[in-house]
Amino acid sequence: KDAESFSVSFINLFEKLTVNLEQKDNETSPIVFIPYKHELVICWQIQDSSIDKREIELEVHVLDPSNNSIGTMPITFEASAQGKTLRVNIRLDGIPVSTSGDYLMKVVQKEGQDNTVLSEIPFEIEIHRKVTA
Repeated sequence: KDAESFSVSFINLFEKLTVNLEQKDNETSPIVFIPYKHELVICWQIQDSSIDKREIELEVHVLDPSNNSIGTMPITFEASAQGKTLRVNIRLDGIPVSTSGDYLMKVVQKEGQDNTVLSEIPFEIEIHRKVTA
């Protein structure tokens, strides 16, 4: 990230993640947390630039191939208006997965009773399971 211009370059973007899992024969957990450090970057336009500082509440939902929510991460931060756009870099330590297929990471802004979808990021997970004794 360039500190003077606030520009950022994306070098390693992922669209597909292949995971090798070793599970004991008696393990039946349908959801597994995969440790995978990555950043989720969201950029959106500020609707009311007259507010200098505001508290932003977001939720990041991970939806599995059946469109079931298998993980929700609440995020709250204070943002100050610097122009007409706002960019947020969210550092994540991993991702929940349940099966191979197409997933969706949905970012929702919460404002009172209203929820606004800011972004939907599709990605693919391929799981190779090895059962051990």
